[in-house]
Amino acid sequence: MLSPVGHGAARATAEATVLVIDDDPSMRDILNLIAHQHGFTLQYAVDGADGLRIAEQTDVDLILLDLTLPGLPGFDVCRRLRAAGIEVPIIMVSASTDTVDVVVGLEIGADDYISKPFEIRELAARINAKLRRQRTTQAQVRPGRLKFPGLVVGTSTATWRPSTAALKAARTASSVLPNPTSPHTTRSIGFADSMSRLMSSMTSSWSGVSS
Repeated sequence: MLSPVGHGAARATAEATVLVIDDDPSMRDILNLIAHQHGFTLQYAVDGADGLRIAEQTDVDLILLDLTLPGLPGFDVCRRLRAAGIEVPIIMVSASTDTVDVVVGLEIGADDYISKPFEIRELAARINAKLRRQRTTQAQVRPGRLKFPGLVVGTSTATWRPSTAALKAARTASSVLPNPTSPHTTRSIGFADSMSRLMSSMTSSWSGVSS
């Protein structure tokens, strides 16, 4: 049975949401126990495709990802999550103790790897550590700053900067836009042009908020 680990861990995980992508029913019992004691919320997906959908549509703080999943394997799920710009911590869970699996998992974007069977206290500690770090990162909520998707706003002075994700979106938008001179054709834009459009859009939004 789990023992209390103190109020600090509970505060660190309060209101956090953990997405569990695992088809093993026994994992639910273990994680329900951990979540109840440490105060975070669980969402479940029993296959890789469902896990990807939930991760892309829901604001989660941590992902527990099994390697052996029906349909889409865990390694592919991890690759697609990172390719989609989802940067929350991922802990891979597997019955395999093969060093190659561990190395591959970490190299493609996982933050941690734990092998089954494991001690419940060890899994709880790893989850708490990742959630603590995630909260610290999100809060670089230094005093006088607010962080929104795509934007960091200074409240003491009217300053802002685009986030890493927003920059990435602009960089990959060597994309295709409608051609204003001909509505039935398209034109490609480069990074400089897309960044200019991003800044212009953010400036307009910020002006509307402050007016």
